[in-house]
Amino acid sequence: TLKTFRGVIHCHSKLSFDSSGSFEDIAGAARRAGVDFVIMSDHPGPGVPESQPRGFLGPVLFIPGIETAHLLVINVTRRMREGGAADVARQVAAQGGLTFVAHPELFKEWDAPGLAGTEIHNMHSDLSDEYLPWAVTKALWSAGKDPLQALAALLDFPGPAVSHWDAQSRSRPFVGIAANAAHQNIRVLGKQLDPYDLSFRFVNTCVLAPRLDAASILEARRVGRTYVAFRAFGETDVLQIDLPAVGPGRAVLREWRPSRVERQGRQARTL
Repeated sequence: TLKTFRGVIHCHSKLSFDSSGSFEDIAGAARRAGVDFVIMSDHPGPGVPESQPRGFLGPVLFIPGIETAHLLVINVTRRMREGGAADVARQVAAQGGLTFVAHPELFKEWDAPGLAGTEIHNMHSDLSDEYLPWAVTKALWSAGKDPLQALAALLDFPGPAVSHWDAQSRSRPFVGIAANAAHQNIRVLGKQLDPYDLSFRFVNTCVLAPRLDAASILEARRVGRTYVAFRAFGETDVLQIDLPAVGPGRAVLREWRPSRVERQGRQARTL
C-alpha cells in the first residue's frame, strides 16, 4: 500500500553561507506545516554533508544533500570532486544518491547521463524577476495578514523549466520536483519575510511510498511516484488523475513510461 508523504526539497541551514537557520528551526517549521520529510541542499563548505541530520528529528525525516554547480545531489555522505554534471552524477550514484538539476534556467548540460530529474519550480528563481521595492513592500504589508496568499500572487508559470522537463521526459525517466529554496535569511524592519514555515506551506513535492524512511522516499523519487502540490491554492491530501483515453480500469502513479499529456480545456489525455 502506497501512502502520500509531503516533502520539502532544497532547504538551506546555518551550514550554508546564505542562511543562519538551525536544524531545530527547520524541523519545527516542517512539523507545523505538516511536512513529513526535508531534503537539505546546503552549499559546499565545512560540515556539508557530514553535519547535516540523517534520519528523524522528532517526526520529521531528514535526508542530507548539497547544492553545487546547478545540481542538487541527494543522500550523499561526502562531497564530490569538481567536474561536469555526468561526473558528479556518477559519484553521487556510487554513494547511493540521486542527482537533480537545480536552477534549470542556468543549467546547460541537459544531455548528461545519470540525472534523475529537474526542478520544475524554484521559489527563488520565481521571485527573482519581481520588482524588488514592490515585492518587499507587499511582503511587509502582508506579514501580519495573509503572507501565503501574497506570495502566491507573485507566482509565475515556470515555462522554460517545464519545457526542459518535458523534452527530457520524452526519452528517459526524468522526475519533476519543486524547490522550496528555503533560506530564512530576509529580515526587514524586524520582520522575517521568508520564514521556513511560509516556504514549507507554499509548495511541497509529495511522494507515494510504502513507508517514511530514506530508502522508500528515494525509490519513489527515482521511479517517479511523485507530484508537486501548491498548497497555497488549497490542500492536496488526495491525488486523483483522470485519464479518459486509457479506457476502463485504473491508472497508477507508479513508474515512468514514454508518453505525452495534451490539455483539452479542463481535461487531459495521454498520447
